[in-house]
Amino acid sequence: MNHYCPTHLKKALVLALLISFFSVFTPNQCVLAQSKTIFTKGIISDIKIEGLQLIEKGLIYSSISSQRLTNLSPKTVSEDIKAIFRLGYFENVSVDIEILSKNNVELIYKVVEKPRIALIEIQGNYLLDDQILKEKIKVFKNNMVNRSRIRADVNVILGEYRKKGYVQTKVDYRIEKIDESSVSLIYKVTESPRVYLTEINITGTKAFPALDIERLLQSSEIDCFSWANESGVFQESKINQDLQIITQHYLSNGYIKVKIDKPDVTLIQNRDYSKVIVNLNIAEGGQYFTGKINFVASDQQDLLFDPEEMKSEFTLQPGEIFNPFKQNQDRFRINDVYLERGYAFSQIFTRTNIDDDAKIVDLTYNITRGEKAYIGRVEIQGNYETLDSVVRRELTIHDNELFNGLKLRESQQAITRLGFFAPATGVRIRQEKSEDNTLNYDIKLEEAQTGTFNASLTYSGYDGFAIVLSVSKKNFLGTGETISFSTEQQEGGDSRYDFSWTIPYWLDTEFTGNFRVFSIFESETYYNTRTSGFNFGVSYPIWKNWTLYSTYVWQDEDYLDIDPTIGEELLDGLTKNLYRSLRVGSNYSTVDHPMFPSKGYEASFITEQFGGGILGGSIEYRSYTFNAKYFKTFNDSGTVTFGAKFNWSELQQTNPD
Repeated sequence: MNHYCPTHLKKALVLALLISFFSVFTPNQCVLAQSKTIFTKGIISDIKIEGLQLIEKGLIYSSISSQRLTNLSPKTVSEDIKAIFRLGYFENVSVDIEILSKNNVELIYKVVEKPRIALIEIQGNYLLDDQILKEKIKVFKNNMVNRSRIRADVNVILGEYRKKGYVQTKVDYRIEKIDESSVSLIYKVTESPRVYLTEINITGTKAFPALDIERLLQSSEIDCFSWANESGVFQESKINQDLQIITQHYLSNGYIKVKIDKPDVTLIQNRDYSKVIVNLNIAEGGQYFTGKINFVASDQQDLLFDPEEMKSEFTLQPGEIFNPFKQNQDRFRINDVYLERGYAFSQIFTRTNIDDDAKIVDLTYNITRGEKAYIGRVEIQGNYETLDSVVRRELTIHDNELFNGLKLRESQQAITRLGFFAPATGVRIRQEKSEDNTLNYDIKLEEAQTGTFNASLTYSGYDGFAIVLSVSKKNFLGTGETISFSTEQQEGGDSRYDFSWTIPYWLDTEFTGNFRVFSIFESETYYNTRTSGFNFGVSYPIWKNWTLYSTYVWQDEDYLDIDPTIGEELLDGLTKNLYRSLRVGSNYSTVDHPMFPSKGYEASFITEQFGGGILGGSIEYRSYTFNAKYFKTFNDSGTVTFGAKFNWSELQQTNPD
């Protein structure tokens, strides 16, 4: 225990009133911060901090409430000591006062810093590598000792062992003193044999075969491939997830009173491994169906929709198997109607009336409209590279307008579709209510990597060595524009250069401009071909997810070094071909992210006319192309996604001559 006395007797004596003493306890130590300083009235002329080694004084000054040229307050000083302790950097804090004159005093806060962690060791971990564990923990060298963070890292290490099936492994820690200012932190691991799930027994099922339930589970019994894919490794977290999966399966099929008993887990221990047998008993209950659906305005105001029309749009219809998840979707559908009309504080509660004899669930949606809300301000945070204007032009909500929940959702989706921000968590909107039913919004962005550089060296027996370089940058200079350049050089002399530039909101309009220039040289046996040209196109969003676009293509093919016999015969005497085309198409897309799609579909139809009429050129024909893509995620985290693609094209001769 450290004890601090009043200021030295050689200094001016301090008058009467004991301010405080308090202590802070941790499991392994008792730290006492005490002051027997006697206070008198006076003005604080100066504040000093003593005992700091590594912590900046500014951190303490910004934490305390006592200020220079203010009256000395015992209560404020006491709160200051507590505030300094809460910073978590100090073992001991005390305060002394020195009288400078009759009405002026000097405050002196004395602190003792916690020791630094000079060394971190993990002992006893033979099954998991040091590097793997140290990458997971959050306490690092040179951090101050913080026991709550250390205990959190103990749980992290335990979690890594449990993921691998070592569920009986134990982890502890100890702190050893090196000197007055530094310590070593040692995590002690006591490993145990791996636990395998050898048997899952499911009983009580009548509506579904036990085997069908087992197929839903994430946990799996040990099999002959466990050495390769770790199947059969027992994980308690997976068992808990399996219980939720089984419950959701029954609920979605109308068994709303399903009950799963606490799993009966039998552990059989051996020297080299342990095995677990899990018994699950399910009491299914009866299957329930949807009955009447009613709407009640709890605030006695008119409904904002026609009840019959709303019912027809519901995913849950009378007579169908009752599904609480579909019922929630229908509740959100009602809520969207009110949010779109500006009622941000509307409330929709569902009251269920369950008839156990008839196995019917009647639904009543109780609706409270609330007051209309308005948007106060919309601020954008986290866009360190992207210009504010690039984000704001995607917004359909604006300052000082009536709230619209649909526009808010569309704005978030539009920003995500830019592809400049991290998937899933890169665009978050935080709502804050202020006075007069005004809502302020902070759009928090997490920018993603938008530039790529690729280089490759290839070899083939026909072309020899080839080097390919490409560089592209989306959101160039934060403007939302995309540029890319690629080149390929082959040992045989073939080469390709390609540059493209995409400009959204071209000339401050809704149009998107596209420009491409290219040059290709290809050597053949009897002649060489040099192709050069450019494309220029524009696109325009005609309605919601629909886009209309058009592209003009100018391309020349020059035939060089033609063999006078075979080459001229193959080319039919031509030395040049001119390609001039106009491409017109439309695109519909609900895909959530351009680079990492997880849901939505996209369809496009393109017709392209080559040559003829005002287009000119030496080649004339027409092409039709239809493309479709579909994406669907299979889990909530979006890590497993199904994708399908369909392409169709046809060429049509337009000039038989």
